[in-house]
Amino acid sequence: MCGRYTVFDDSDIPELQILLKHARATGLPFATGEVFPSDPAMVVLEQDRAPLVSVMRWGYTGSSSRLLINARAETAAQKPTFCADLSMRRCVIPTTGFFEWSHDADKQKYLFTLDASPLLYLGGIWRPSPEGGQFAILTTAANDSMRPYHHRMPVLLSPSDVRPWLADAQFAQNLLLRTPCALRSQAVL
Repeated sequence: MCGRYTVFDDSDIPELQILLKHARATGLPFATGEVFPSDPAMVVLEQDRAPLVSVMRWGYTGSSSRLLINARAETAAQKPTFCADLSMRRCVIPTTGFFEWSHDADKQKYLFTLDASPLLYLGGIWRPSPEGGQFAILTTAANDSMRPYHHRMPVLLSPSDVRPWLADAQFAQNLLLRTPCALRSQAVL
């Protein structure tokens, strides 16, 4: 679930352009367009009680060769791989949408976006690593708009959720229990 997402950097979304400017200021390369697991990508985290745009690799590396790109919101607090990060190192992944594929023989690709906003914020967790930070996207049970395509979906944050998600562990725990807002799907060629 949530194995690719988009950051269309040629968009005229003012908030996205500001985030991209800060990400470029890091001097680190990062993916735009269609973002794949293991790509370096733009994330927002908290440092010194303020949001900070950073560049991190999408996916946790571990003892196995498998890259962990998602963490289940319902169990992350109990998993040794994710519990400290959920408690202390949450991040936000700014996107313009994410992809999912149909489960029929055609394997049709769909882009999911919001009707109300051109920018979609995903809830995530991060951890430091020798190569720089790594992040994973938190997933939750699918809502009605997502269920025909997949049983899981990313944790969605509204713009007003971003700061408390980063700074307040109790707010974050409560947000994980909330049903995500409805999404719009569009078939992609």
